[in-house]
Amino acid sequence: FVLKAERKIKETKKISYGYGADYKYDSAEFTNNGSWSTPSAKGNVDNLGFFSNAGYRYSENTIFSLYARGDNHKTTGLNPTYKINLTQFIDKFKFSLTQSTGLRNPSLYELYGNNGRSDSYKHIANPDAKPEKSKTNEFKIKYFFSNNFFLENSFYRSSIEDALLYDSNFKGGSGYTNSKSNLNQDGIESNLTFKGKDQKFSIFN
Repeated sequence: FVLKAERKIKETKKISYGYGADYKYDSAEFTNNGSWSTPSAKGNVDNLGFFSNAGYRYSENTIFSLYARGDNHKTTGLNPTYKINLTQFIDKFKFSLTQSTGLRNPSLYELYGNNGRSDSYKHIANPDAKPEKSKTNEFKIKYFFSNNFFLENSFYRSSIEDALLYDSNFKGGSGYTNSKSNLNQDGIESNLTFKGKDQKFSIFN
C-alpha cells in the first residue's frame, strides 16, 4: 500500500522547487510446503518519507539542482539521502556532474523470513539488519547529432556500506547480514538513441 502527495512550483524562469511526502506499508505471510526447504515469511514494515527539490538556472546553458529526502522506517529508523547535480550545455554537448546517496532498507524476507528446517542450512531472519547505504559520483557527456539522434556516455563510481550479503554461518544457520567491508564499483554506460515520430530505437552498452 502506497500513498503519495507532492507539489511542484515554478517560481520564475530561473527558479523551480517542489516538496512532498509518501507512506508505504508492506505486509507478507506465506509458507511454501512443497519446497525441500519449506520457506516462509510473516511480518510487516512501514516507511514514511519526506522529500524536496529545487532547481536554479544560472543561464540558458547552466542548471543547478538539489534533491533531499528523509525516510523513517519501522526497523531501521530515520535515514537521509540527497542528490546534487550541475548541468552545462555547450554547443551540441551536454555535460552533467552528479553526486548522490542511496538507501535500500532490508526486505521482508531478510527481516522475517524462515525456511523451517532444523539443520545448518535453515534460513534465519535478521530483524536487526541495517539498511544498505550508497554514495555515487557520476559524470555524463551527451552529444546531439540532431534533435532526434544522440550519444550519451556515463562514467560512475559507487561505494556501498553495510551491504546485506548472505552468510552461511549466521546464528547456526544461514541469513542476511551487513558486511563490514564496503562494496565498490566503477563503470561506464553508453547509450545511442534515435527518436522517430512514433518510435524510439536505442543501443545500450
